[in-house]
Amino acid sequence: MKKLMTITLLMLFAFSLMAVTALAENNECPAAPAVASELLREAGESNRYGSGRDGGNYIRDVAHEMGSHNEDVNNTDFHGVGKCDQEAYKAAIAAFLIEQGANIEVADPVDPDPDPEMPEVEAGTVLNMDTEETYDDIQNAVNDAEAGNTIYVGEGTYDGFRLNEALNIIGVGDVTVISSYVAGEPRPNGIFVNTNGEVTVTNITFSSGDIGSEDYPQGILTSGAYDPTLHISGNEFVGLHMGVYFNPGASGTITGNTFTDINHAAIGIDSDAGVDITYNTIVNASIGLEIFGENVTYHDNTFDNVDTEVDDHS
Repeated sequence: MKKLMTITLLMLFAFSLMAVTALAENNECPAAPAVASELLREAGESNRYGSGRDGGNYIRDVAHEMGSHNEDVNNTDFHGVGKCDQEAYKAAIAAFLIEQGANIEVADPVDPDPDPEMPEVEAGTVLNMDTEETYDDIQNAVNDAEAGNTIYVGEGTYDGFRLNEALNIIGVGDVTVISSYVAGEPRPNGIFVNTNGEVTVTNITFSSGDIGSEDYPQGILTSGAYDPTLHISGNEFVGLHMGVYFNPGASGTITGNTFTDINHAAIGIDSDAGVDITYNTIVNASIGLEIFGENVTYHDNTFDNVDTEVDDHS
């Protein structure tokens, strides 16, 4: 009996160790957009380059490359390098940024995959890069997509949408998503994330449009029924009640975004799953960061005319 109990305890210990290791790996290995944002900040480089239709966004370019050319079910590797091989991962991203024209330095970079070109997407058109199908609105595009697909959104203004698959959503040029009453939700949202898996959102402006503050328009909201990992980078959130809100179960990175004229909180986190909030700029807001969950890290965020920069209830 004692021998059986000993074996059982050893098995439970092994399973617990595996679970803790997996959780630590998820929280301690930032995905490519977050790494790129830090590299650019350290070099004093802007996330954006060029101007108008001829311009671009380094974070968006990195998000496009992340996992899209490899057998990576989580869609987080970069040119074949896993995100927890941190030095090589950072070197691969730095090498790609240099190829794109960013003025940064890196020692012994991994040879990049020379595929820096963004696809040409006509204004008012949404392209699924993996299927090559085009749409005139984002909701139809994401409804037809499969997990891991990359959706490019051409210049223009679009209604908010419900995301039921783990996708990469990347704006090309000046893209605005207006908070809308997505089916089944009591408040207007730019994106309502209703899925598990890795989700990337880059280079999009989220706005309330004509919706008043009394309707509590939000930029990106996660469902409390799922456990997604979001990478939100290089976006702008303007004139909203709440910019980004993670309900319980959501994890990920919120980095290199700008929040302006936010009625309540720019970023709200009510999840213990692990969230990293870095290098965001928050201007004219009641609250910068509103934290209710555990395992939330935040640093190098900039606040200007914010009544309460960090309201940490954890």
